[in-house]
Amino acid sequence: MAIGLQPDTRQVVVIAGSAEFDKAWIAAAQEDLIGLPSDIETTYLTGLSIEEFVERVAALPPDTIVIVLTVLSDRTRRNFVPRNSLEKIAKAASAPVYGPYSTYLDHGVVGGNAATFESTGTAAAGLAIDALAG
Repeated sequence: MAIGLQPDTRQVVVIAGSAEFDKAWIAAAQEDLIGLPSDIETTYLTGLSIEEFVERVAALPPDTIVIVLTVLSDRTRRNFVPRNSLEKIAKAASAPVYGPYSTYLDHGVVGGNAATFESTGTAAAGLAIDALAG
């Protein structure tokens, strides 16, 4: 979707923190982005401090897509609410920022394939009902 909105993209930068949950997001993103065109460079940033993430995104060229997954903790072991860490990163970014959560909207992202927590809960409840019904 982001490449459709930014057809001149030369680079995709994916950001996630140092928590185990954050690292799992990076692994999923690597699988999902395998099919990107070969002329688009993909960079995965993880294991940095918030200040280092901010520094890196501030230096990116505008033909970059930034995807912030979650930063629950950073390299310094500080813990964050993902929306708050996203906000710090997005404010500094010199390129558009996308994210996977609807709660990121109005906090710096321009959009994304954002599932809502309500839709996730509804889907989980439907699976539970199906399992109980046999």
